[in-house]
Amino acid sequence: KNGENPLTDTVKTKKLTLYLVSAGEMPDLAEAETLKTLVQEKGGGGYVFNQGNEYSVIYSVFSDKALAEESGQKLVPDFSPSVIKITVDETTIRITGKSEQLKTVHSCFTYLNQCASNLEQLTRDINDKKITPLEALKEIQKLKNTVSDLQEQLKEINSSNVKVLALSDMLVLAETLLNELPTSNDSAFNQKLNYTACAYACRLYEFYCSLE
Repeated sequence: KNGENPLTDTVKTKKLTLYLVSAGEMPDLAEAETLKTLVQEKGGGGYVFNQGNEYSVIYSVFSDKALAEESGQKLVPDFSPSVIKITVDETTIRITGKSEQLKTVHSCFTYLNQCASNLEQLTRDINDKKITPLEALKEIQKLKNTVSDLQEQLKEINSSNVKVLALSDMLVLAETLLNELPTSNDSAFNQKLNYTACAYACRLYEFYCSLE
């Protein structure tokens, strides 16, 4: 097994589309922070998404466009909602390593996308009262454990590939965001989960943009 020659192969990631419900766009950060406070008071995520020349304050995230639009409508007249579509395109990464190492890299990318979908689903289920906060906490613990395991596996590869290093940073960020969630059900649990789902989706999108 140890005598296995390194392979140069391509790792292909799947496409992921998410819809961000923005409560409004602001030209400067100070105004966006003010809007963020109002959004969070209403139970919205309130992640400030820097889009270059303006800041969008993200209320929620959905995998389904119709649900995002419907959710946006409910924010009128308190806010000026819009739906922002973010697409993580299929990404192909050429990497040299043993087959196990290539598998690990592929698992990491797959899981990062999966984590965005899981957080979106959990947030929706808890807001629709389909699951209890306790059930959500169990699922979050599973996400944390997997992110932790993948970090360890990626460290073992010890690759200097720029994209693998970026992948490692994104796993650390995923862990940080998940660890910021309450570990017990407090009154703000739903809002904090919503924030994490929004923040994660935006940061994942930025991560993929940085790979191009």
